[in-house]
Order: sequence, then structure tokens, then C-alpha cells
Amino acid sequence: MSRHRNRTLTATFVSLAAAATVAGLTACQAGTLEAQSASSSATTTAPVPTRPATATDDTGDPAPAAAQPALAVAPVAATSAAAAGAPAAPGTADARQNHCSVPLPDQVIGAPSITPGGVDGVWVWHDGTGWHLRVTHPSTSPEVFTGTVRSAQTITAHPYALEKGDTFHLSADRHVLTFTLTNHGRIDGFDLTDQCAIYTQFGFQHAGAELPASAVHLGAHAVAAATDPLIVRRRS
Repeated sequence: MSRHRNRTLTATFVSLAAAATVAGLTACQAGTLEAQSASSSATTTAPVPTRPATATDDTGDPAPAAAQPALAVAPVAATSAAAAGAPAAPGTADARQNHCSVPLPDQVIGAPSITPGGVDGVWVWHDGTGWHLRVTHPSTSPEVFTGTVRSAQTITAHPYALEKGDTFHLSADRHVLTFTLTNHGRIDGFDLTDQCAIYTQFGFQHAGAELPASAVHLGAHAVAAATDPLIVRRRS
């Protein structure tokens, strides 16, 4: 009789200990979820550090992976088939697409003819070596072009004929490039690659104000962009 009573008491103590353990875990989990909820509701984020680059900097170092940035959608200008540039023939690869499996819109493909000191604005195009960006304006007096390039993939950039005071910066995750180009009527800019990214966003300013979309010239035919900023998405 005494042994049965001891077994009952032992079982009771075990049951109570298990309940206490479960209760403790539940409270801990609840505290964790509450902390996570409070953390996710916060809107303040730490600023992203940047790494400066100049005409002599090497920006080709490997970079850590990063999440795709959230961007507003802005379309590329619609054009006729004739103005968009001739696409590759069926069954052939267009080297200007840099052999990426998903092609870019025809409007941005191919190098344009740019005259130093000619039409004021920014030229953007893609060819077999990647993206290219150039600026010029019809005067030898300095004019400042600034802007931002964002990509779904990491960016590698190299200067093109940069002058004193021209700079570009890559963010720590290498998904964002910002630049300042002080143009004296010649042609300067930079070249970049972003690993066949599914989208690339461009935004430009001139003399501190947003550059008109009509001054953003795309591809071999210098097609005017529909908006500034604009996002170029690969065709599915």
C-alpha cells in the first residue's frame, strides 16, 4: 500500500515539474515573439555605409550577398520597332545582351553616337561588356550631373575619362552606386556590370534638380526615357 502511494506522489511531482517546464518554455517563447514583433514594427534603420571610389580606385573586390532593394516601378519609354533597334535574328545570340539568358528591352541595346559638347544630357546603353553611362553638355563651363544606379545584383564599376572632382561611390552591399560628374563639355562617365540583374534602376539630377526624362538618352538610337528615374527590367 505504501509503495503504490509513493508511485502516485512521484508521478504527481513529475507531472508538476513537466507542467512547470512547459509553462517556462511558453513564457520564454512568448517573450521572444513579443520582442520580435516590437523589432519588426520599428521604422528606424541604421544608415548604409558607403565605400568611396575615384578614377583610380579598384571597385572589383568581391562583396557580401545582400537582399534585393525595394524600388518603385517606372517604365522605359515605348518606341516603334524601327526606333528600338534591330533585335537579333531568331535562334541567334545577341552579344550586346552580354549573353544573359533573359534579354533586356531593345531600346537600351547598342552604343549611341555622342558628340562632345553636343546635346545636353545623359546617355545610357548596354552592350556585350555591360552597362555604360556618359554625360556631356554644350559648353566648357562646368555643369554638375549627379545620380544613382540600383541593381538587383552586386555592381562592379570602372571610370571612363573622369576629371578632377568626379567621383562615384558603391554602397557596402554593392547594390547601389551614386555619382557626381562635373562636366566641362567633354564626355565622361563610367561603365558597370551587374551580373545579368533582372532589373537596374537609374535616376539623374542636373545642377541640383531632377533631369528631365527627355534628356535621358537610351541605347543606340538615343531613345528618350519615359520617366526619370526609370527601371529597366529584363523581358520574361
